Amino acid sequence: MIKNKKIIQCKIIEIHANYIVAENKNKRYVCNESQISDFKVNLNEYFLVGKIYKFCLVNNKYISYKIVRPKLLKNKKAPIPTISGPKNLEKHLLNIINKK
Repeated sequence: MIKNKKIIQCKIIEIHANYIVAENKNKRYVCNESQISDFKVNLNEYFLVGKIYKFCLVNNKYISYKIVRPKLLKNKKAPIPTISGPKNLEKHLLNIINKK
């Protein structure tokens, strides 16, 4: 499911009540509230206009924030594959190895 997706960095352009608009390489993408978190969040407190965040490119128009950050998912009983999971694990293991 997530294999074909890729992580992109987007600059926040607009913040609305139920979605945000972000830009990457002169392309604009929409991230709906349901793709930001499974929990209720105030988008104006969560994001800042002009700041850059990592998103997962779902298709040509839409991006997802919660796929990159599994802490924003409600169901934590079963492991949920995320794009950043292997990268974060590798980074964590390298930090442990370097400390010893």
